[in-house]
Amino acid sequence: MKALADVTPSVIPWRMPITILRRRLTFERPWAAHEDAAHNRLTSLRGALYAELFSDLCVDAHRCEPHGGECPRRGECPAGLLIKPKSRGWNRDHPPSISLIATVEEDLDVDLAIVLWGRGPSGNAARVGQSLRACGRGRLTLGGRPTTFEVGVEEEDRCTLGEWCARVASPQGPVVVSTRSASFQPRPSSFQGLIANAAHDLVQWDLEDSGASTGFGKAGCDAAGDGARKAVVEAFGRVELRTLYQSSEVGFRRSGSNHRRYSVHLTRMDVEISGDLASIWPWLRATSLRGPGGRLALGASDLSIYVPR
Repeated sequence: MKALADVTPSVIPWRMPITILRRRLTFERPWAAHEDAAHNRLTSLRGALYAELFSDLCVDAHRCEPHGGECPRRGECPAGLLIKPKSRGWNRDHPPSISLIATVEEDLDVDLAIVLWGRGPSGNAARVGQSLRACGRGRLTLGGRPTTFEVGVEEEDRCTLGEWCARVASPQGPVVVSTRSASFQPRPSSFQGLIANAAHDLVQWDLEDSGASTGFGKAGCDAAGDGARKAVVEAFGRVELRTLYQSSEVGFRRSGSNHRRYSVHLTRMDVEISGDLASIWPWLRATSLRGPGGRLALGASDLSIYVPR
């Protein structure tokens, strides 16, 4: 196993290449859908895009998720790389290497950012764009009805995660961070735990995506992920937290593989952070782009940062 000298939170995951596809979506009818703890508008759009990616890119159809199987060609499959990535040398699942962020501007128009995490996923940017356009021709269902949309204002931003985080300097005063975190358990992670777990998984994926994981081995990758989690915990030790709001609710989803219904617990928190923000700021920025918690927390989690005026 290689030495861990160069695998530190000061190097990874900030070197990771990311690609951000910005699209303006114009819907045939208002952007509305029933929302509860297990479901929101963005989960509908994400699910439709995932289904289109599997339909278009899967190299061994119906042998992998979402069909309940285990893909025998996962190292070759772009759909698996984007949605169900796994470690090459051992059986470890990683969060999806594609994430979506949507901002509703008007009833019919949505600004969407699709973030591709890493070298391999960024290489599939054109395919993801094509799948989104195909998704707009009736793949999406809102409120139980198929919905079409047109894709316009196509922009692409390529940079490293560190470069993206550095575009906004750490504020001098306090910030308010709003999180929505979904889990199977009624007791969610602490606010610090959500950021720390996201950092752990992000470092693990950077090592896998860069190819360094095979040289460091499972133990080395675990140590690197634990180092990132420790760095976040230490950074939180230099700031003060004040919970402004917290609520919990329960919703339900159906499993695509066994068609059973299961419960999802959603916790919303607004936390004010003050003090020495410099150390924690990059991790907050990265989590706002990727989502808090481990394994993206069922795809229904997000984090937003507000700077009070």
